[in-house]
Amino acid sequence: ILNLRDNQVRYLDKAHGLATDTLTELAKDRVNRIWIGSFQGEVHVADVERGSIKKFSEAQGFQKRFVGSFLEDFSGNMWVGTDNGIKILDRRLGAYKTLEESGGLDGTNNSQLIEDALHQVWIGSNKGLNMIYKKGDAIRRVGNFAISTQMEDTRGRIWIGTLDRGIQILDTATGLAKLYTRKQGLS
Repeated sequence: ILNLRDNQVRYLDKAHGLATDTLTELAKDRVNRIWIGSFQGEVHVADVERGSIKKFSEAQGFQKRFVGSFLEDFSGNMWVGTDNGIKILDRRLGAYKTLEESGGLDGTNNSQLIEDALHQVWIGSNKGLNMIYKKGDAIRRVGNFAISTQMEDTRGRIWIGTLDRGIQILDTATGLAKLYTRKQGLS
């Protein structure tokens, strides 16, 4: 961690509180804590101001699975995308909810997370796109392409980058999607 005010470097690694040096994802939450995901499935939360690190692991329901993404939603919940579903951590209650294929989630490798302007969470997976309604209690499957990236534009459309089919643009107001491939000029 580089402190630009005093040009000091602090290390967060196995020797300084992390369970592993093999890290896969980083995210900053609204209170400036750093969320750290690992290849082995551990999630660490580093509070740099306080000098503390909290670890979530198997004891808290995190299996030894790859952590590929984080998303802090509008309500302050932290969504953790793994290669075996999604964990939603309700930090106010100290509880979590799990979304998996057996519960309706399409795909296991859930490494792309965004929240749209309506506070719905979009989960890109190896088998398609899932939209989770505001309360997190219903899943809507959208498409069946392997998702590599996604974003929302200023018109509320979801742009979906696929691994092998091009770019799909989903108009969330109408539900219509258009696929752009090499035929439309992608290289």
